[in-house]
Amino acid sequence: MLKKSLLFTVVISLFFGCKPDSNQTTSKSIPYPNKEWKGVQGKTLAESTPDFIGQPEAPEGAPNVLVIMLDDAGYSNASSFGGVMKTPTFDRIGDEGIRYTHMSVAAVCSPTRGSLLTGYNIHQIGTGIISEFATGYPGYNSQIDYTTPSIAKILTENGYATAAFGKWHNTPMEEASPAGPFESWPTGIWGFEYFWGFLGGETNQFHPLLYENTTAIETPKTNADGSTFHISHGMADQAIKWLDNWKGLRDDPFFMYYTPGAVHAPIQVPKEWRDKYKGQFDEGWHVYREQLLERQKKL
Repeated sequence: MLKKSLLFTVVISLFFGCKPDSNQTTSKSIPYPNKEWKGVQGKTLAESTPDFIGQPEAPEGAPNVLVIMLDDAGYSNASSFGGVMKTPTFDRIGDEGIRYTHMSVAAVCSPTRGSLLTGYNIHQIGTGIISEFATGYPGYNSQIDYTTPSIAKILTENGYATAAFGKWHNTPMEEASPAGPFESWPTGIWGFEYFWGFLGGETNQFHPLLYENTTAIETPKTNADGSTFHISHGMADQAIKWLDNWKGLRDDPFFMYYTPGAVHAPIQVPKEWRDKYKGQFDEGWHVYREQLLERQKKL
């Protein structure tokens, strides 16, 4: 499964490689029109031929797609790019996929996320500012419209299982409650089939305000291994659970949008991880910066 999983570049090829049928005019016609029924309705059963339209199917050999989104994380934080933080799984995913060195992002969370999920300029889709500061002006209302094709929409319409885990931050604040409305939620016009995480820009890492799809859920007391719950660990447990269900029930490829709440504020790190790096930054920022630069030059 992991060998099939590629990074975001795969999505770009899917935009052009997943050809819709003759009724699907362009990638912007989301949702796609219903397929033409090609059966025969005769006067008797013997003279009739059924035609089961069924669900969309992904092209044969379509890859699994994993997109990992971190905010407030510097380019050189991960060991993949010279950082002292040991991120072996992240490094392995990068080794099997493609690493970008010149990708530009917006200055804050919501705009970057909206652009990443749609490929559009941030002001074209209403995400010119973080969702907490949404206003009633074009480009800044935090509301994409139904004609905007997101990655999740396109892949769902082409037979993918799609899910988002962790931080969302693309729903206007006035809609981010258990009462809805739910159009701007991940499982609404953004096109995901499943969501587990939190809607705002930040949350308590040990006691987060969590939603499953559009239902508020109680924070678990422990992670799957019995340790005290922390959202970074908990969302990994949920993503694995979703994948296990996917493997058992569906033959479709998957698209997972995986967006941890860390390393964004509040900075609430489990003790085992604090102890692991204790003392490694005592020399101060200026020394650490020079060390990072030297490591990056060697990559």
